[in-house]
Amino acid sequence: MTALGPGLWLLAQAAAGQAPPIAPAAPLPPVQTTPALPAVPQGRAEENAVRQAEDAFGTTIGRETIGIYSSDSVRGFSPIAAGNARIDGLYYDQATPPNPRIRRSTSIKVGLSAQGYLFPAPTGVVDYALRRPGTEALLSTTVGLNSLGDKSLEFDAELPLVGDTLSLGAGLGLYDHVFNNGATSRQHVEGLTLRWRPRPGIELLPFWGRSYIADSQIGPLLTTAGPYLPPRIRRGILYGPAWADYSGPSETAGITGSAALAGGWKIEGGLFRSLSASKEDIFTFLDAITPNGRARYIAFSDPPYRRVSVSGELRVTRTIADGPRVHNISLSARGRARDERVGGSAFLDFGDVRLGDPLDFAEPPIAYGAYSRDRVRQWFGGFAYTGRWRGVGELSAGLSRTDYAKRFRRPDQPVLETRDRPWLYNVAGAIYAGSASPSTPAIREGWKKPACRRRMPSTATSRCPPS
Repeated sequence: MTALGPGLWLLAQAAAGQAPPIAPAAPLPPVQTTPALPAVPQGRAEENAVRQAEDAFGTTIGRETIGIYSSDSVRGFSPIAAGNARIDGLYYDQATPPNPRIRRSTSIKVGLSAQGYLFPAPTGVVDYALRRPGTEALLSTTVGLNSLGDKSLEFDAELPLVGDTLSLGAGLGLYDHVFNNGATSRQHVEGLTLRWRPRPGIELLPFWGRSYIADSQIGPLLTTAGPYLPPRIRRGILYGPAWADYSGPSETAGITGSAALAGGWKIEGGLFRSLSASKEDIFTFLDAITPNGRARYIAFSDPPYRRVSVSGELRVTRTIADGPRVHNISLSARGRARDERVGGSAFLDFGDVRLGDPLDFAEPPIAYGAYSRDRVRQWFGGFAYTGRWRGVGELSAGLSRTDYAKRFRRPDQPVLETRDRPWLYNVAGAIYAGSASPSTPAIREGWKKPACRRRMPSTATSRCPPS
């Protein structure tokens, strides 16, 4: 809902300079436990995805996106659906992504670019980098307007509170969206971050972000009755009643921390809560459209749903430097608790209509069904090694075990339960061949959600719910 249509952006901030010519590939950085965040200046005026992207797989910085993959599609799969999201390199079970007022960038890590991540996944990793308020007072303002009439106003501020020790970041976004199918919506987005560095090598970063979408009209999906295109329709006109819309909040909150200790030891951790919910959600169709423009207008209305997940990771790493070689040995524990309340949809049929006519039906009384409830508990523990020999190559390996339990309850049906405790492994290496790209063979065992099974025998038929 936050994407804006094509048009002219009026930016009330200094424009970023033209991207310089592409420089020769730089040497790979030393091995590290949490991959470095993209080098993004503190002020938004200098945000530039072209200059600051580390590779071509996918990077989003501010309003700019570059790369061949997105957070929902990497090599034909979704890292988010596979549970491979991270916040500052730490495990995050996503019900909703961190909003732009607390998120500085999004990076897609796959193949060689995922080499520095512990326990990389075959589907790739989506890593969200948080905004970190600095030691200078800053205020960035962005005003947006496009040819459809879509308007936005954004504020991002940073304020040092106690020298280099404590600083505050705050952001506010106001949006009045207009889409090319005539639908409109209103949205406000808020975020707060607090960076506390009580002593050198120690940092805590609590954060909170919230987005609320109100009266987001949803234009109908058009489907034909046969293998032909529907008749032409006028752009910019909403074919449907104004009450067919979506409203609801999303939130991301948590805390990350790190402590660099003597002897090459480092402790990192993060605890996150992610919420996606709705107040109303109605989706419409113009179905079985005929060549002469007749169609059936139908709608699905969902009762208020709620998805919430609490997740996090604790990691201990020992770094050993041995001349041109660097070794990292890490122990990691991760977990998540996800609960969902979904289902109960109501089907509405408004009968035969003509495509292009006003469809301002009165809102009928809606009787919803009972909710389905989904509960997931998962724990993960593992050991990983990464090593790099300057000018020669690098090697990474990991061994882990996960304990997955899922419980799904449909109304008037037996409870479905799933339990799985697989061992997982990964091995990858790279050999440096002068200034050419390194060769990177890799073997990774990914985890897949197992099939559901009944808690008790029953003659009723049912299927494992999508998750």
